[in-house]
Amino acid sequence: MGLMLLISNYHQAQITRSQVAPMFRPLLLLAIAALAFAADRMPTVVCGSSVVHDLVRQVGGSRIQAVSLIPPGVDAHAFQPKPEDAKALQAADLLVVNGLGFEGWYEKLVADASFPKDRIVVAAAGIAPLAMEDGAHDHSAHGHGHTDDGAVADPHAFGDVKNVMRYVENIRDGLIRLDPKGEAEYRLLADLQLAEFRALDGWVKKTLARIPAARRVVVTNHDAMQYFAKAYGFEVRAPNTMFEDSQPSAKQVADLVAFLKGQQVKAVFIEHAKNPKLMEQIAGEAGVVLGRPLFLDGVPPADHPWTGYRGMVVSNVLALTAALQ
Repeated sequence: MGLMLLISNYHQAQITRSQVAPMFRPLLLLAIAALAFAADRMPTVVCGSSVVHDLVRQVGGSRIQAVSLIPPGVDAHAFQPKPEDAKALQAADLLVVNGLGFEGWYEKLVADASFPKDRIVVAAAGIAPLAMEDGAHDHSAHGHGHTDDGAVADPHAFGDVKNVMRYVENIRDGLIRLDPKGEAEYRLLADLQLAEFRALDGWVKKTLARIPAARRVVVTNHDAMQYFAKAYGFEVRAPNTMFEDSQPSAKQVADLVAFLKGQQVKAVFIEHAKNPKLMEQIAGEAGVVLGRPLFLDGVPPADHPWTGYRGMVVSNVLALTAALQ
């Protein structure tokens, strides 16, 4: 209704194009484009993670219907596609995935749905992947992306906000290929996201600067913070085989407790929705606190104070600074 009213008022006033303030011209163009597109079927874009889903919604705006196979707050490691997910993909116009092996299930799902590969957008395309440390991650839930030298790639590139700016550009370009009539709108919305993420990256650096260099150690249950650590100057200790799916030996626990005491680390962290018992045990033995949960594989649930990818970053940074500074 707002777009209709805007155009109606424009014509009733009979103002010429030269009289329209420059700042309002893009709004009029978008309004006209949106109304023209309304007569067509709205494309459905299926997304392979909650991070990608949030970005697709922001860049796609009202021109698309974005559907996430993994809802916010749901453990991406535990996700197993269901028959209805294959049906949803068959009805989709575009599939957007993180890539780098994050969606270990998607290749089979694409094959089962006979989905054309030329309608798949890999959000992380063009990002140089970091290699996982041997034995530091459970690869069973994710796929096996690789670096140029053949090492298993870490798929959590969204830990660095600058990488997510590349995600936005790839998503924008994919939506333009799908819907060329919406190019102006997709570019405008993508530019807004890029500006927001440039500001967010600056805020992250400024806020984390409150943590002394000696305390910039994150010990958590999930090895998903390498990109974050490289971008923002942290050391991460997260042997996933120890915490994610297997029981550590008494020596492994003792070694980690000794590390925490020796480095005078103030806190350890658990990923959102994971069992905290082991990390609570380690925190107790090391005499440190258990910080607020971190969101490492997806965005916070809808009832969280911070939502979307921006909320994921803000929530994690606030949790780290509250416990470590």
